[in-house]
Amino acid sequence: MAKRAHISTLDAGTRSRRLAKQEPQRQVILIVCEGQTEEAYFRAVKQRYRYAKTLNVEISRAHSDPVKVVEKGKGLNKGRDFDRVYCVVDGDKPDRIELALKHIGARDDLDLIVSVPCFEAWLLLHFERSDAPFATCTEACDRLRQPHRLPDYAKGLRYDFTSLADRIDTAIDNAEWLAGRGLNNPATGLHRLLTHIRPAP
Repeated sequence: MAKRAHISTLDAGTRSRRLAKQEPQRQVILIVCEGQTEEAYFRAVKQRYRYAKTLNVEISRAHSDPVKVVEKGKGLNKGRDFDRVYCVVDGDKPDRIELALKHIGARDDLDLIVSVPCFEAWLLLHFERSDAPFATCTEACDRLRQPHRLPDYAKGLRYDFTSLADRIDTAIDNAEWLAGRGLNNPATGLHRLLTHIRPAP
């Protein structure tokens, strides 16, 4: 494996090199997503878990296309600087999802995380446990904008998800329940990523 560019031990600061070597190694993960909304969400998550001592999370954004997200993830981890790369995409373009999976191939450092029909299906799980299908992503956004959820939500724009970060455990539980239903719509794999980020109890 090539020498890592990222420091994967806790920042020693003024501590001696000897003490720094005794610190547990922490994983460095990269999240590559499609748009500003997803980027804003993961930055809120990173801020919530900023004191986690086992993980260093980097976030990058590509153009809104599953294949381009995967290609960017592969490019950024060419030197294997990251322990794992999560490529987060919408699932409303099945042909592009299939092609993105082919681009990943046998690489064990990349994980494609798909939400059907879109990222908003995951956001809704912060508020409700439901397996009702969506005809379009617009329908998912409309449900998300209902009172007592995110009434001023606009897809594609930066949003302040600080308050939503308090509901991550609920979203993970609901997503695991949904995964157990074995449905194609709605569906999301984001609970796998958030479980990785969330500190162990």
